[in-house]
Amino acid sequence: MKKIVTLVLVLAMMAVIATGCGGSSDNKSNAPQAQAAEKAGDSGNAGGKEAEGTPLNDGYLILVTDTEGAPVVGAAVQFCSDTQCMMQKTDDTGCAAFKVDPGKYTVHILKAAGYVVPEEEFAVPEQYDVVRITLEKQ
Repeated sequence: MKKIVTLVLVLAMMAVIATGCGGSSDNKSNAPQAQAAEKAGDSGNAGGKEAEGTPLNDGYLILVTDTEGAPVVGAAVQFCSDTQCMMQKTDDTGCAAFKVDPGKYTVHILKAAGYVVPEEEFAVPEQYDVVRITLEKQ
């Protein structure tokens, strides 16, 4: 019984993480993230080492776009604390969502087909935030 409950919880968490960034704008559970992503478009960096964003209340959202503002789909995003790293690919909106406790994290872009991958790491604010990273096309 415990194994079944654990499996159901793990599957539910995976579904939440997988849908945390994309989805339609009429889905109220994604509305804060969609609004934050729109605001992040106004304050993103231009390939520099600092990543800026807009506060969220349920996790970190990494938004990867090109220099023209188009989403970078399938970019490998590594999200690290001092003790562990997690990895996700960006979805069709250029987003990767990480549901973790607030704290000190860094982001690395490991791979993005057709784009110059920056070698630097991007610092993530200690409070929940949308972090916008801009990549240049090759």
